[in-house]
Amino acid sequence: MEYKIKDCSNILLSYYRDGLYTLFIMDMQKKIVHIMDPLPDDACYKGYDQIMPYIATFHTIAKRFSLAMKLINSKWDGNIYYWKRIFPACVTKVPKHKDWKLGGYLIYNFMKSWDGVRLPPINTLSNSLRMEFLGDILKSHANECFDNFPEDLQAMIKDLDRM
Repeated sequence: MEYKIKDCSNILLSYYRDGLYTLFIMDMQKKIVHIMDPLPDDACYKGYDQIMPYIATFHTIAKRFSLAMKLINSKWDGNIYYWKRIFPACVTKVPKHKDWKLGGYLIYNFMKSWDGVRLPPINTLSNSLRMEFLGDILKSHANECFDNFPEDLQAMIKDLDRM
């Protein structure tokens, strides 16, 4: 499947820094940036603007995003740094995980579940998240190793795809 990024209405950017993942979703039509952090540290930032822990990261993303957009669209003159920033309330309903190793799996789940407006309730159990991720990889059409699996395992993976 081929995408032309300049034609996308939403651009999802998973960002990894200091061992933690954050998802930035750029809504290209409404000029809104949704910031989803599965492991927010609310206690450290009480009384401060919610964007404070993301300022340095968001500044870097905005600069690089503008450079990338100018490469594919010479007429691009936007700057996402000045766009409205929203922290979807549904993300804050995710149980506060202290297991930072789950951050990447949660971000993957956010990316799969985001409908452009809200995030439906998601599974937050570590074993389930890991198994779902593995299942998605195995049943992916881009799985180059599929033909190397024994036939009975191939049949099980095909059954997963039908679920």
